Amino acid sequence: MLSDPGKHYELRIVAEPKRFAAVRKIIQAHLRHWELSELVASAQLGVTELLGNVHRHVGPGQECRVRMEAYPDGLRLGVYDPSPVLPELHQPDVEDLSGRGLALVAALSKEWGAEPEGDGKIVWFALQTALVLDPEPAGAEPEQTPPPTPVPIAVTLPEPEPALEPQPLAGVGASQDFGAAASVAADSSLLAVSRS
Repeated sequence: MLSDPGKHYELRIVAEPKRFAAVRKIIQAHLRHWELSELVASAQLGVTELLGNVHRHVGPGQECRVRMEAYPDGLRLGVYDPSPVLPELHQPDVEDLSGRGLALVAALSKEWGAEPEGDGKIVWFALQTALVLDPEPAGAEPEQTPPPTPVPIAVTLPEPEPALEPQPLAGVGASQDFGAAASVAADSSLLAVSRS
């Protein structure tokens, strides 16, 4: 993997939980700018877990650095802290309330690791972008495919039904005749509406 020198970022931050939301917003903004939106959720989750580990295991108030580097096929994120003690991946007991951070980072990433750096260490993980398969060999012109020819479709519409003439209402059964006439008139207006 070769790094694109224009796509790297480093942020200094004190590892306090109240600052983690701001870090997540910064990660989101950079990844959208780098056109890596598909990696935002995994990157935010992984970095939040690593910052939480710094807060718990190195100590509250420790300054650390969050690094992001974009590569042609993905992204590498890391958190540097001043402690030289490298973390170890453990299988926590079912009843344990903590101890799953690194397991979560390992599960969401292509690979992860921890290595000494200066007086401290960096814990990092790599995320892979969705692979775009290019069926054409390098340098080959894609085959030009003509657009599909439109096929005419014959449609036969039914003849419209003649409109009903209103019938005068008279006599004793006028209220019943009015109801029938209104029903017929309502039906013919529905037919007219459905044809428009």
